[in-house]
Amino acid sequence: MKTNALAIAIVVCAHGFAASQESPRLEPVIQTGHSDSVTSVARSNDGKFVLTGSSGSYDYSVILWEAATGRPLRTYKLDDGVMRVAFSADDKQIVATTYHLYVHVWETDTGKHLCKLRDPGASSYFGRGNVHAVFVGDGKHLVTAGPLNVFLWDIATGKRVRSYPQGGDTAARVARSSDGKHVLVGSYKFAVLLEVESGKLAQRFAVHTDYVDGVALSPDGKLAVTGSRDKIAILWDIATGKQLQTFRGFRLGVENVALDREGKRLLTSHEYGREASLWDTATDKELQTFRGHTESIHDVALSPDGKHAYTASSDRSAILWDAATGKKLVTFKGYPALIYRMALAADGTRLVTRSNDKSAHVWDISAGKPLRTLKFPNDGTGTLDVALSQDGKRMLTREVWQGPLTLLNADSGETIRTFQNKRSGGVGISRDGKHVVAAGHLSFKDGAILWDANTGEELHTSNNSTSGGSGQFALSADGSLALSAPDSKAILWEPATGKRIRTFENTEAYGLALSGDGKFAITGSTDRDKSATLWDATTGKPIQTFPGHRGTVMSVAVSDDGKRIATSDENDAILWDPATGKKLHTLRGHAKSVTTVAMTADGKHVWTASHDGTTRFWDPATGKERVSTASTPAPTGWSSRPTAVSTAPRTHGVSSPIATRARQS
Repeated sequence: MKTNALAIAIVVCAHGFAASQESPRLEPVIQTGHSDSVTSVARSNDGKFVLTGSSGSYDYSVILWEAATGRPLRTYKLDDGVMRVAFSADDKQIVATTYHLYVHVWETDTGKHLCKLRDPGASSYFGRGNVHAVFVGDGKHLVTAGPLNVFLWDIATGKRVRSYPQGGDTAARVARSSDGKHVLVGSYKFAVLLEVESGKLAQRFAVHTDYVDGVALSPDGKLAVTGSRDKIAILWDIATGKQLQTFRGFRLGVENVALDREGKRLLTSHEYGREASLWDTATDKELQTFRGHTESIHDVALSPDGKHAYTASSDRSAILWDAATGKKLVTFKGYPALIYRMALAADGTRLVTRSNDKSAHVWDISAGKPLRTLKFPNDGTGTLDVALSQDGKRMLTREVWQGPLTLLNADSGETIRTFQNKRSGGVGISRDGKHVVAAGHLSFKDGAILWDANTGEELHTSNNSTSGGSGQFALSADGSLALSAPDSKAILWEPATGKRIRTFENTEAYGLALSGDGKFAITGSTDRDKSATLWDATTGKPIQTFPGHRGTVMSVAVSDDGKRIATSDENDAILWDPATGKKLHTLRGHAKSVTTVAMTADGKHVWTASHDGTTRFWDPATGKERVSTASTPAPTGWSSRPTAVSTAPRTHGVSSPIATRARQS
């Protein structure tokens, strides 16, 4: 991972920016889709919104989408994988259940977290697995079905009101009637219909020979359907408890089922299947097959009129289908790939991301809009290096490890120049965009190369290895100084001559950053020390140490005047007072580990990125978020309180003595 004011390693999901109506103040908004498996999907009762949940290693989140456009509206972050999501009857609340048997409830409109419940099964031998929840009655209560039992909860108090022992100790799924007075619970070899208020058993359906994983009730309350691991689905008459239709031919267990309003259409998906099927319940004939997902489908939903089907898949997407034609209408998805590298222009006006879909996305932060998407056919080696000039108009990339460097016009995407290179260390570009550097790597005993960016002339080749260890690399504003760590110890050197100026002793450097004038260096250490150090780069003496991190200091940033310091370990991002070494703010909001911290040259804007699939924009003076995924503009009728942020560009007057020094050497 390589980091400086220009190039920063990152693993996040997709981003976008939307301008505020008040000009020239802007509201940069990061729009994100799921970055891992989508395990659940729910349709709002009015059909205007779709809710999805993810349970992959890189994404524990719930996202609210606009159904008509596929636009993400709000993201709800969790610290556990999402198993199931649902709307309340009036769509004013949403619920999500997690792998470790927690239940979360939010206000849909505001995103306010109302409560966190814990299923009693969480303290059992299992402590994890499936727990599903639905709103009942007037939306003030929930029914959950988990490993030990079925329970009714009061949302306001977070207390259990009653248990339903008829559901058994192997309850797997739960569905509610449209009036919220009954719930259908799937268990081992049977399903039961329960009266919510009295707790009485209304009906028992016992024909299956294995777990009932899928349950659904028709909105009119007359029909029920069950799907089982015994590879069949059954349609039932609720009043009599008799079987009306049996659906066979599934290759594996029937995992998900959904009914339309009148019970005329049944939507199913089976374990590990990539397709969903729509059936005529009167004839048991398959009417439509929905094909388009590239990985397993985990959940399905059907509109009350049976005209639209919804599916959620491990391919990180949910899809809205036309039930009559089988065609895709809307795909609910952010970027189709993870972002591995990000570069922030020193003046904070441009951002570029490199992702594993062989593309780079260039964003104009000051205008609040994406500029261009560039394709790189040779990506896939894990390098994906990227750096920006101060104004963000020149972009340096490397597609292949030890491969050539390409200088691009970030606005047009046109190639300015290619630099032949077999170095394997970090790469960088001076802030004025006039010089390009590729560092050598200790393991290969190769030195650094300095080029004139305008002419392509090779100004200097060094015989000294200047990179290694973490591979991180930082340049001063004019490119005359570089900071790297070839043998874990940080060194300051001249790209123009390859000369080592000094070594920062007693360092096990990982994260690296250099102020624009080269007067301040900051290093982040490994697990042994778990600290960061601010150095006087002119003397090599430490100025201040910042202890108390909980792991390797992966990323560091320093403002040009050395008065703002930011660090990130595998858990948190922290802002520090360099004069006292005290913590000013811990930047909390990410659901998973923080991978990267970046700062504009003037220290007025800080960005963080995380394995939770988001980047966040912070005010370093207050430690408060300026932008997050939750501030995505909401549609008409939904409240939204975004923060308007001025992102006026800032210029730096930087001399460039580097070419003269290179030729003199």
